[in-house]
Amino acid sequence: MKKEKKKREISRGRAIKNNLYAVKLLIKLCPSMVTHGAISRFLGYFEWLFYSAFFMRFVINSLQSGESFGRIMIFVAIVTVVSCAMSFYDKYLVGYRFPVNNVIVNKELYKLLFKKSRNVELECFENSEFYDKYTLAMEKADTRLVETVHAVFRTIFGAIAGVCAFIFMFQVDKISVLFLIFPCHRKFYIQQDDQSYRL
Repeated sequence: MKKEKKKREISRGRAIKNNLYAVKLLIKLCPSMVTHGAISRFLGYFEWLFYSAFFMRFVINSLQSGESFGRIMIFVAIVTVVSCAMSFYDKYLVGYRFPVNNVIVNKELYKLLFKKSRNVELECFENSEFYDKYTLAMEKADTRLVETVHAVFRTIFGAIAGVCAFIFMFQVDKISVLFLIFPCHRKFYIQQDDQSYRL
């Protein structure tokens, strides 16, 4: 049991180090991909949190407190304009920025990998085991690098958004927090059962 725990801790530690290395490497290769990727993930979770926890609450509270209809409509109009701007930005990323950045990442990463391969002795390439590992590492390396960094941002901003949602729900109704905890709790056990089944 102790050995298994140590292995898990080591694997988690390696995973964190690998993810941090991936972020640093992508910053070096294409800073624009990291910047826009982080902004995109942040805005996605912000939009979800805003509409699910704040928007309707603000509108309902304003109506109950007797706020003027004109003031509420101004707030709705501002939210609509901001949402449209975010939507245009997302379309810009998907249609132009990310495809261009993917080409840059592909070019710079493979340039770096080929430079590294120059320092490897020719005898290593004659070794079939080494060559298989080398070609496997080269295969879709740029795509896997970008996906890893995006997954890091999803994890970070998703965790922050989850905590914020928990706080908002707790402020509204303490019992409603159970509806947030129960699905996560159930999903955790389903994943555990699925993993034990595969083992």
